[in-house]
Amino acid sequence: FEQVVTHLEGMGFEHDERGWWYGEVEWEDGRDQGVFIRIWNSDNDLYDAMIVDSIFASQEDITPKKALELAEGYQHGIAMRGEAFVVRDSVPIADVDESEVMSAIQSVALIADILESELGGDDF
Repeated sequence: FEQVVTHLEGMGFEHDERGWWYGEVEWEDGRDQGVFIRIWNSDNDLYDAMIVDSIFASQEDITPKKALELAEGYQHGIAMRGEAFVVRDSVPIADVDESEVMSAIQSVALIADILESELGGDDF
């Protein structure tokens, strides 16, 4: 757990009072994508996980069916986060290494950015 927190802090992610970490992944073309992370603690340390979310649309923009259709073919899940649709990944943290943390963050951000671009936006 401390290893993940140290890595997030090193990447410039900030922690809020609700338990979420927030940071942005920046691309070479000048676009960026916001990423939310929460450490989920279970009753058994073997099942603790890092949940990685990145918003690609709001409920006002698209329907749930459209969100699922857009995400078809990608390896990550789609979920609701408040009034927004997010790309989501979950990474077990019992023995996670830095490359797994970085891979999850970058892949979720990239897919959300692609989906957002397909919708013609750059809001998240």
